[in-house]
Formats: sequence, C-alpha cells, structure tokens
Amino acid sequence: MKTNDFLCGVIEGYYGRPWSFNQRKALFEYCLRFGLNTYVYAPKDDAKHRSRWRDLYTNEESNELAQLIHTAKQFGINFVYALSPGLDITYSSEKDLTTLKQKFHQLSNIGCEHWALLFDDIESEMSQQDKENFPSFAHAHVAITNQLYDYLNKPNIFIFCPTVYCSRMAKPSLEKSSYLQTIGNGLHTDIDIFWTGPKVVSRRITMSHLLSINNILKRRVTIWDNLNANDYDQRRLCMGPFSGRSLNISRRICGMLLNPNCEFELNFIPLHTLGQWFQLIKINEKQDQFDDDDDDNNIETSEIYQIDKVFHKSLIDWLPEFNKIKSANDSQHIVKIDNSPQGMSPKSVTSLLINDEDSQESINENPTCSSSSKTHIMECDHNNTNNIYLTIDDIRLLVELFYLPYQHGPNIQQVFIDFYWLRFNYNQDQNLNDWRCRASVFHDNAKDISRLLQKLVAIHNRALLYDVYNYINDINSTINLCSKYLYWIDNNQRRSSVFMSGDEEPWSKRGGLAGDFLNLLPLGDFQSLIKSEFNSLSNIFIIRPITSNDHASMYALCTTICYQDDIDDLLNQHSQILADNKNSK
Repeated sequence: MKTNDFLCGVIEGYYGRPWSFNQRKALFEYCLRFGLNTYVYAPKDDAKHRSRWRDLYTNEESNELAQLIHTAKQFGINFVYALSPGLDITYSSEKDLTTLKQKFHQLSNIGCEHWALLFDDIESEMSQQDKENFPSFAHAHVAITNQLYDYLNKPNIFIFCPTVYCSRMAKPSLEKSSYLQTIGNGLHTDIDIFWTGPKVVSRRITMSHLLSINNILKRRVTIWDNLNANDYDQRRLCMGPFSGRSLNISRRICGMLLNPNCEFELNFIPLHTLGQWFQLIKINEKQDQFDDDDDDNNIETSEIYQIDKVFHKSLIDWLPEFNKIKSANDSQHIVKIDNSPQGMSPKSVTSLLINDEDSQESINENPTCSSSSKTHIMECDHNNTNNIYLTIDDIRLLVELFYLPYQHGPNIQQVFIDFYWLRFNYNQDQNLNDWRCRASVFHDNAKDISRLLQKLVAIHNRALLYDVYNYINDINSTINLCSKYLYWIDNNQRRSSVFMSGDEEPWSKRGGLAGDFLNLLPLGDFQSLIKSEFNSLSNIFIIRPITSNDHASMYALCTTICYQDDIDDLLNQHSQILADNKNSK
C-alpha cells in the first residue's frame, strides 16, 4: 500500500443475502461514529461480484453504487470495491483480462478509487490453457493481479486475497508453502495481501504469527478478520466484543477489517469495540509507547484495551438503538420518541413461555440455598414480570447468549456448566438439597431468557428484532426444554410427551438433515467448555453390538427408565413391541 494509513473497518465478505443500500449507508454512519475508516464491498452472493463477475452493472445498480461511494467519501471512509473472478476465470485469456479491466473501468467512472482482487474459496486446478502458460496456480495469480494493478495506475489501495489465506491452508506448512512464496516474491510490493490468521476463524492473532507470515509474503499483511462471522453456521451469532488481537499487532499489519455477522443489526458490539481498539492504537502511537510483546499487560502505555471496559461502554451505547423507530425493511423514520414508561410500553405483550404438561411451577422440595453452594444467578429481577423495558443487563445477557466462536459469555458459560452438573449428579439415594438449589437457579436463569424474549418482541426497532428473533427464540426453547428435563427427573421420571417417549416432536431434536449428519462425525466433545472436575462420572464404557444374551437386561432397563409405574397399561396397549416379543420366546 502506497499510503501509510492503517485501514480499520468492515469487509462485507460473507456468504448470504447482501446488505441493503440503506444498511450500508447506516454502516457508514457507524464507521464515522466509531472512528473506522474503511469499507470493502465484497458480498459473496452479489452475483456480479462473484458468480457473474463478467457482467457489467445496470444503470440502476451503477447509480446505487455511485451513491454509496459518494456517501463513503463524505464520511471520510475508504470505499474499496472487490471483485472475485476465481470461480471460472481463464488466467491466460486476453478476453477475460479485458473483461476484468472493463468491470474496474465501470467502477472507476462512478468514483471508485480503491480496489481488491479476491481468489479465496476456489479450486486450485487450472485449465489446460493456463497450465501451458503458467508454471503454477500462484504464478497465474501474480500475473493477472500485477497487470490489473498497472492498468489502474498503481492505486493507493489495492488488496489481493490469496487462495491460501490462513496457516491451516498452507501445504505442507506455512514456511514451506510454494504458493505463498511465489505470491510474496512475485506480487508488486505495494499490493497488500489479505490474511485471516492461523485459521479461517482465528481465536488469537499474535505478533509471532504475523512476523512469520510477513516474512514469507515480503510485506505486512492486512487482516481479514472472521472472528464475528457467522455465515458458516445458520444457528450461530457472534455478537461479542472484538478480542484476541493485541494492540501491538498494529505495527505488523497494514489493516484490520472485520467480516461480521450476516445480520446487519447485530454487529453493533463488534464494530463499536473494534473502533475502541483502533482509537487506543492511535492514542498509543502518538505517545510511541509500544513494544513487541503479545501481551497487552506488558505494554508501558497510558491506555490498554480492556475487554470488560470496552464491552460495557458498547452496551451502553447500543441500548438506545433498540428504541429507534425502524421498520423491518430497514427504513428509519425520524420521529420523536417518548421515552417515558407510558410511551415505551405496548398495550400488551404475548407471553412466549412454553407451557407443557411436563412443566411444574415449583420443585417438590425448595430448600434454602446455603452460602457454600456453588450457585450463580445473573443479576435480574425475578419478581418483576411486568417490566418490559430493556436494561443494560438484558443487552448483556443477549450478547452473552451469542458471544464468540470459541467461547460463550462468562455468565452463560456458568449456566451451561451448572446444567452439565445437574444432568449427571441427580441421585435419589443422596440428599438432594444442593441439587435442587442449583436446579432452582437454573430455572430462574431460564425464566430470565424467556423474559428477555418478551422484551425484545416489544421493541420499536423491528429491523433489529427480526434479525435476532429466530436465534433468541431457538435458544429460549432449548433452555426451557432443559429446564423441563430437570423437573422431569426430579419427579420420578413420570410419563412425558418429550423425554423417552419414543414419539418426540421434531422441535425436540434440532438441526434437520445437517444435524443427523453431524451426529455421525467424530467432531470431539465438550473438552473446551467442560472441565473434568465438573463431571462426577469416572467410569469408562465400551460400546459393542447387542447380542441375544442382552435381551432380558435391555428389556428390564427400558421398562424401568421409560415406563415406570405405567408398565402394565403400556404393555397391554403395545403387545407387539420388540422387547416383549423377545422376552416371550
């Protein structure tokens, strides 16, 4: 990059429905507000960005892009247009090269000055024509990228995305990747290179890692950061704060561009905290107080990036966004909002708590929790069920439910650990006071999540609501199901329409076909979430096929667990069940 300016902002580079014109304009306002300076236009499912990259934009599309470019310039934001031709380009074709130039020329005519050429997520196999013209895939990328860079008169910002864009993709290793070595040696030195870190979604990006990749690529990389991306999992949101990137690394990179959640309205916290990270970098650069250590705690600076502090500040600033009058089609109406309780309260709120024959209002025994019990209650008012006004604690709970790819929010992590303990430590032969105390805490936390859903349904910002609704409704249903399970096992496992019935509703097992396939894969366990001391089970079991000698034991086990006191009646109703037939022989 010719300029020494550090690029910090957003890359719209996910798979899925692209953001709308109004959402991008709102993004520019956020960038201005948070101190971010760059936006990269790279939505994978804009057909003319990727699958139909050869097609020029229509007049209507071109006018819309021109307005975005103009708005970005007004806000002092670098608008970077990216093209992704790698799905079907012939690198040695003069026709394809001319088509690329025409596409960039069209954008140049409407005011675009900054560019990116992307070859991520494509096959590395070249056509026969390309094999005859280039020694390798990397040489083809170098040739066409350098030609476009020269054609555009060596612009100040031109970023190349390699096919190998993280350490995990480098074969046989990062240091021995011939592809990366060719890219580093062949690309013009002023062309920047995107890099996602050790992985596609990197938990941490360290100074030592950057020194290694910069040495290979012969330049400082620009980070394409997928920390808050969620396009790879339709049931996941990553709304947590920007983290795992020391302030120090700014000296080893040209920029930090966040590829966030597909749902536009849910990116406030990631972008706000990224902006705070960037502002601290600028403060410390002025004071020239960096060192080369990965650990922020070792920096002799007046300002450090403290996750809890920046997270809390972003929560405070996000809360008013929930009360903006904003329709589902993201058009924002400028109206005066009555913030009084009377003005903010809808006439009625429909209860979304799940009622089921298995639910109970209270546990059979409700002992007082002792101070020695390892319990955790999130700070919410469990008694005020009529309060429908969102608070900072509510917003924190929402974000912690959908935190970051490698970790849950700290309070929700504790809720998960509590349920894990409750699931495996119910023993009728022991005193259940502690178990029931912890179960009561879990039930309260489940009610907090249900109340949060009720409050969200009542907000004025319908665009935000509809972006988050499916996710919060899904986790609310799941936690309620877990709560009902605890009631069930503490009520002698009476007959249930949900648990061990053999006739479950589809909502009791999520994921559809994808879930069925994933259940067959050896993807690991909860080792990163559950510590060994939380699991009281120490036995190791070996799974083997059932044999004829097992039939009697299996029959006894099934009838004991599933049917309990209803066994005689059920056997009369289902005389043809397998266990009965086997037992009668």
